[in-house]
Amino acid sequence: MRLLLRTCCVLLAGLAAGLALAEPPATIVGTWRLAEQTYERGQRNLAPQDPPTRLVVRATATGVEVTTATHGLQGRWPLYPSPDGPRPLERVVVWSDPSRRELAARYVVLPVEGDDTRLEVTESYRIDERGRLVGTMTLHFVRRGEDRGGFTWKRVFVREGG
Repeated sequence: MRLLLRTCCVLLAGLAAGLALAEPPATIVGTWRLAEQTYERGQRNLAPQDPPTRLVVRATATGVEVTTATHGLQGRWPLYPSPDGPRPLERVVVWSDPSRRELAARYVVLPVEGDDTRLEVTESYRIDERGRLVGTMTLHFVRRGEDRGGFTWKRVFVREGG
């Protein structure tokens, strides 16, 4: 019995070591589904489940092209949804590193008519050691040029289809 138990422990240790040495995907190209979204210090998963949020990253001659589907809306990433459709964005900057393992965007969401509060949003993601696309989405509310606070979501995307 002890020999069987010792053999199982050795096999499990070998399996764990093999998993720890596994390399994350070499590229960010692919389809990613939002699996986890929590407030910065929160524990409750707020990721939309139906329909799920997806990022689709495609290689192009000049880098990557990213599209998204979120809250039933589809379009070029970044896209900020609202009940009336995507909100207009300005000062959009999208960045990816040469190895295509990181992705980031910074943009301003224009206020709705009758409101003077705009959102300044920063999204930043990278492939972690487990092969997930992890990062943050930070929103700051700005009214009449004054920062009115904000919040950060921690986000985890998982690769779909392999």
